[in-house]
Amino acid sequence: MVAKGHTVVVLDNLSNGKRENIPHGPNIDLIEGDVADMATVRKAMTDCQHVVHLAALVSVPLSVENPAKTFTVNVAGTHAVLEAAREMKLAGNLI
Repeated sequence: MVAKGHTVVVLDNLSNGKRENIPHGPNIDLIEGDVADMATVRKAMTDCQHVVHLAALVSVPLSVENPAKTFTVNVAGTHAVLEAAREMKLAGNLI
């Protein structure tokens, strides 16, 4: 997306990665935060035209060990993204 001239906003809590793994540049903005936090999601989506939602916890052992955390990220996080997209009239631009 950046190579095509778009500005990319990355919302990540960095729980499964490092800041160094996210490319840096004038067209990349990193917001460190929780996908289930509505205010953070709204901030990340402000002025966006499209949304690509990839946040998820995919570990089966973690989902058994900590189902509440898995629910929060996978279900509440997706709900926050969908709700913010609806509010910002981006619901047709979700990928």
